[in-house]
Amino acid sequence: MRFSLSATGWIPAAIASVHDEGSGRRAVTARAADPLPGLHCRVGRSSPHRFGALDVSLRIEMMDLMHDLQRAFDTSYLFISHDLANAYYFAGKVGGRIGIMYLGKLVEIGTAEEIIRNPRHPYTKVLRWATPVMDPDAAREATMEVPMRKIDIPDPKNPPSGCRFHTRCPKAREVCTGTTPRLRSADREDSKVACFRAERDHEYWNSEPLPE
Repeated sequence: MRFSLSATGWIPAAIASVHDEGSGRRAVTARAADPLPGLHCRVGRSSPHRFGALDVSLRIEMMDLMHDLQRAFDTSYLFISHDLANAYYFAGKVGGRIGIMYLGKLVEIGTAEEIIRNPRHPYTKVLRWATPVMDPDAAREATMEVPMRKIDIPDPKNPPSGCRFHTRCPKAREVCTGTTPRLRSADREDSKVACFRAERDHEYWNSEPLPE
């Protein structure tokens, strides 16, 4: 544990004192890195030291620290976050990929740049719209109407049939209500999307749009 703490930038004399959120975060990171497994699972809003509660500068510092540990110990991360900006920064710095989930299902996977610059799934587009500071195009879109049919989130314990996003998706058609789209390769390398609109010859294009 002492070795892991020193790797995070702490000196042994400081181990006994944790008085601020940055120090607390370093202690938690060190504990997670010991005994240095090959894969770390990091939840971005975990307690008692909630990642999302840190100010932006500390958040970036901790993500950079995790990148340093990754390079030093040749490890991997599964970084789980409700903040797309965090995911973009964390994955983008090391050439990682982002997976977008909706009601427990993966709906899109791609590089950080692909997810932000050219999202394919309607839900991913909503997330980008909600985080306009990351992209000038998204900032312009943020002045427009919310890209959803309605705001209310369905019950995760009783999700909608078919595509789980169809009750909120502005592009949904009748076929989306009864058939679940598979996560399949998109037209970009290492990208996958679960949306009928990504399939040029799918019956979606002949299906009736859902009424407003």
